[in-house]
This record gives sequence, structure tokens and C-alpha cells, in this order.
Amino acid sequence: MSSEKKKKKKPKGLYLPPSGAGLLRFGEEEEAGFVKLEPKVALFFAFLFVLFILLLHVVL
Repeated sequence: MSSEKKKKKKPKGLYLPPSGAGLLRFGEEEEAGFVKLEPKVALFFAFLFVLFILLLHVVL
């Protein structure tokens, strides 16, 4: 028995895109007229909105 490992053949035609294929630059584009919010602020307002909806369900 040899200690060589069998190499798996990769199927031809299936290629993954390189990591970070322009996704890092997606949020860097500045557009006029949009309000810039940090993700923490957006999550906070989403959490408050969910609490408000739950409160309405309890009261009404």
C-alpha cells in the first residue's frame, strides 16, 4: 500500500467567483439624497418597531 492520497478530480466548468468579488465596494458608493445610518442605529429602530407592534397587539 502506498501512502499517497487519491486526488479528487474537479468537474470542469464549475468555478467559484474569487472572494470579495466587488462586494466590499458595494456599500462605499455615495449617492446624493440618502441618509447614512450605522447598522446599530438601524437595528435599534427595527427593534423599537417590533416592540411597538407587539404592544399594539396586546392593547388592541
